Amino acid sequence: MPGTKHFVLLGMLLLTAPAAPAQRLPLPPDEQEAVNHAIDRGVAYLKQTQRKNGTWARPNERGANLRHFLLKSYQAGYAALPGLTLLECGVPPSDPIVQQAAHFVRSKAAKMDLTYELSLSILFLDRLGDPKDKKLIQTLALRLIAGQSATGGWGYRCPLLSKPVQMELLTALRHLDGMPDLAEESAKKPGRLAPIAQAPGAPKLEGPAVRPHAPSLSGGITEDSPNESTPRQGPTAAPLHRRCDCLGLDFLDKKEPEYLELGPQAPTEPKPAQTEPVDKAGAWGVKAELPKPPKSYVIPARIARLPVVQDPDLFVMQDPVGQSTDPLLPTTDNSNTQFAILALWRAQQYEVPMKRSLNLIVRRFLTSQNADGSWGYHYLYGGGENNRTLTMTCVGLIGLAVGYGLAQPRQAGPPVQDPRIINGLIALSRNVGQPVEHRGLVDMHNLYFLWSLERVAVLYNLPTIGDKDWYRWGAQVLVRNQESAGNWTNGLYVGSSPPLDTCLALLFLKRANLVQDLTAKLPFKAEDLNFSIMEKLGPTPKPERPQEKPKPTTKKTALAVGPPKPVEPDKAVPLSKPLPAPQGAAPVQESGSSKKKALVLSAVFFIAFSGGSLFFILLALNRRKETERQGHAGPTRKSAPETRLSSPDPE
Repeated sequence: MPGTKHFVLLGMLLLTAPAAPAQRLPLPPDEQEAVNHAIDRGVAYLKQTQRKNGTWARPNERGANLRHFLLKSYQAGYAALPGLTLLECGVPPSDPIVQQAAHFVRSKAAKMDLTYELSLSILFLDRLGDPKDKKLIQTLALRLIAGQSATGGWGYRCPLLSKPVQMELLTALRHLDGMPDLAEESAKKPGRLAPIAQAPGAPKLEGPAVRPHAPSLSGGITEDSPNESTPRQGPTAAPLHRRCDCLGLDFLDKKEPEYLELGPQAPTEPKPAQTEPVDKAGAWGVKAELPKPPKSYVIPARIARLPVVQDPDLFVMQDPVGQSTDPLLPTTDNSNTQFAILALWRAQQYEVPMKRSLNLIVRRFLTSQNADGSWGYHYLYGGGENNRTLTMTCVGLIGLAVGYGLAQPRQAGPPVQDPRIINGLIALSRNVGQPVEHRGLVDMHNLYFLWSLERVAVLYNLPTIGDKDWYRWGAQVLVRNQESAGNWTNGLYVGSSPPLDTCLALLFLKRANLVQDLTAKLPFKAEDLNFSIMEKLGPTPKPERPQEKPKPTTKKTALAVGPPKPVEPDKAVPLSKPLPAPQGAAPVQESGSSKKKALVLSAVFFIAFSGGSLFFILLALNRRKETERQGHAGPTRKSAPETRLSSPDPE
């Protein structure tokens, strides 16, 4: 039936359609006006404090040793982050301030190897939208890919790659990009990667998964027994400078950026040769030409040791200790990793295959979540990392979102519930405050955490986290702690400085979503996530109202009579019951007051009646005695004693 077909089709569309974006909770008009004014003042501060060369860093500024080091070492980052912030705040790309920042970033790209700077530069140039930056973004993205560790994270530095090595890595990624996703299948069968041949002497891409134990000296994969960690001999175990030479790294010779020359996409399967058909007996006496099998791709030796091209099932899931600045075998942390995640996700738009790198990221956070739903600063297989921070929990939630982004090629599928994400949001919600209703000062909070919180909330499209209005709470903190110059300071995180603090605050207030295309692929509904959070947390007590102005109180006496004070609905009846109609509340209140009035009036009448009766009784008795005295009065001596009582004898 035609009607039935249309009904079924409509049902299928409703089931597969992406969830509608959740509506933002509006701020009160006066608070929204204050937020807009704070953004304008912050933008004006950034425009006024840019240096002539395009950065906001002042290397000669006095301060702590760490702050001085950061200002001197991260000058490109001090240009990319403010430039990105200005663009997110509505400043046009053609603005001279933005263009000057972009020029400074491009001038520093040749020797840029810091993870923070590489990531921020990609995000800034991508947001800028200049087609001329396409090859530069590819170059920076390949450096990030080469710097990814076996645990899926990043340290502070990445290797610099020459143009030939960039081409080799890009070609290898294109050949390997068709491998199955870790997000779709957690366990691979041995030999799954067998069709890809390795360079002579390189380890085979097959074998059982290695359980986590002490890492090899190479920081890569182990061989022989899965219960032993044997340092691999050969080029991988060579000193750092030899390994850099093996990768074609040249830290000192490059004065200009290496632009990647893209070649044509590698064909997946060659087309078979066209031949004439023959019968069983070979009617024409000529054998048909059979198609030649495709040649196996050999990973070049210079990039064969990079984790991104190796079999992830053979990795030792443990970082080396004390090597946070090593570009090849780093001690990773989730702070550097979060910037790399955002940058690589955006770099997919520039024809750089990211599937393997993003899969390593997903596995990192799937295997390191703590029992309470949080994540730590460093990677620890199975969780239990003691250095837990709220910001790193935000990074873990972003990492899990990447897995769903990989599984959704276009739009979000039917809504799902992931207990790992729910537990992460619960751990996060416990540290999110509630907005206040007073206009006084509020304490400053860690700006790095506030920005991370904002990124998670806009990524998952959450107007609230549980029952907490995260944006209004954070906006009150920022608006009431803004300096008179329009900036923010004392951000309460390592490396805090006025330019960085101002950028993080502005990105929060603007609700900046740096990976909007990832949000479109997430199969979650905000109301379902918040319902699950509230279901596990239980009812949240209403927050107290600190520094609230005391209400004027008047002393009430027992005889005070007046209209009853209206009772607030949530105080009159439990929340689980339906609220009574307004007409029903007044008689109940009036009935109690009438009883009090009746009791008071009864007491008054009783006292008045008792006192009056006693007075009349005493008056009647007194008059009776007076009458008796007058009846017995005469010239006799019998009354003398009575008169003596009143007037003594003068004798």
